[in-house]
Amino acid sequence: MARIKKLRQKGFTIVDNTVIEDTELSWKAKGVFLYLWSKSDDWQFYEVEVTKHAKDGRDSLRSALKELETKGYLKRTRNRNDKGQVTNSDWVLSEKPMLKKATQENPIQENDTLPSTDSTKYLLNQELNNSCSSKQLDETNAFVAYQMSGATLNGQTMPMLTDYVQRLGNDLVCHAIGIMSVGAEHPNFKFLQRILDSYENTGITTVEQAIEVEKQFKAKKQQRANSNSYTNKTNEAW
Repeated sequence: MARIKKLRQKGFTIVDNTVIEDTELSWKAKGVFLYLWSKSDDWQFYEVEVTKHAKDGRDSLRSALKELETKGYLKRTRNRNDKGQVTNSDWVLSEKPMLKKATQENPIQENDTLPSTDSTKYLLNQELNNSCSSKQLDETNAFVAYQMSGATLNGQTMPMLTDYVQRLGNDLVCHAIGIMSVGAEHPNFKFLQRILDSYENTGITTVEQAIEVEKQFKAKKQQRANSNSYTNKTNEAW
């Protein structure tokens, strides 16, 4: 047994003991909750910035946020404009679960594939472009687009893809899947993840922004190619 003596300092955070004493929460989730709770109401969450303040890394942060959301301590809502594009998101953090009963995710075995249901069977028969451009923007469309690209979803990649759709929106994820389908010899989640992470790291939230950045990248690439070609021809002339 050990007694704890508290050395109180200035700059403290008051929080209800419910979240601290919740045995269904991991220590990681409790820590992330306290960090977020200590911030002001107008504080803006940036994943890249928050990750720098702990040694766990990005994946640990994401899983903690997902756990808080599942248990009802965090509610994330995506806001869309008139075109259905994700513009920003609102987060609600609560000291007590906002759900009458905390939801539990169905356990997924490591090598499980996407469950086959009447809904997914129907969607799998649709064209890839239709699934991505559908006005009904939901996560299923991104799942279908990913599988129709030739890549495979399993127990590890499915929840990760779900998180990306929740953060970036179906349209932008589908756009990245299209790039992966063309750019990857063998479409896979790591290739897609690099694209999606680059969107988050550079603040891209819409397909239009992604297309503009891609145009600029291609233009610079072509400019370098033209410059190298000119240099080589000059050297040959000499």
